[in-house]
Amino acid sequence: MQLATACRHVLPERNAVPFEDRLQAAAFAELERSGVTALLAVSHQGGPVVIREFGAAKSDGVPAGRTQVDVNSVTKTFTGVAFLKLAAQGKVKFDERLGDIFPNVPQDKAGITVHQLLTHSAGLVESVGPDPERLSRDEFLQRTFASRLSSAPGKKYRYSNAGFSVLAAILELRSGKTYER
Repeated sequence: MQLATACRHVLPERNAVPFEDRLQAAAFAELERSGVTALLAVSHQGGPVVIREFGAAKSDGVPAGRTQVDVNSVTKTFTGVAFLKLAAQGKVKFDERLGDIFPNVPQDKAGITVHQLLTHSAGLVESVGPDPERLSRDEFLQRTFASRLSSAPGKKYRYSNAGFSVLAAILELRSGKTYER
């Protein structure tokens, strides 16, 4: 599919043709023809979000705006950006240690830095339970802090969902908002 090419052909007329119409001509029509199963949500220059479904997603009977989508590890990118924003606001430092952020952090984890969490080098395990399990922030932190390190902090790369969940807890504490907000 040549979505970018199709968009370039439509964009020069942007002042004369409404965005949603240009989007239909440039992208939606091509996606419809391709038969791909997808959900696409687009906003342009702060305008309303346009949501369209294609293929099997369109025929599942669930309205496009109510479809649940597993975004997987894309949230790690959002988390990193949120930390950059908090750092710019002076609310967090990348060399800050868990022992300075949370009370009662075990000695083996007290020296783990925000930077190590962001770079998967904190030595934390990949996870501390199944993905669908619901835990409060305190329950999660207690379980994570009780887990064994897989390596010494800063010594080895090891992908860690648990580490990014610790980052989410820090975001909540330092921003005063829930991760979702």
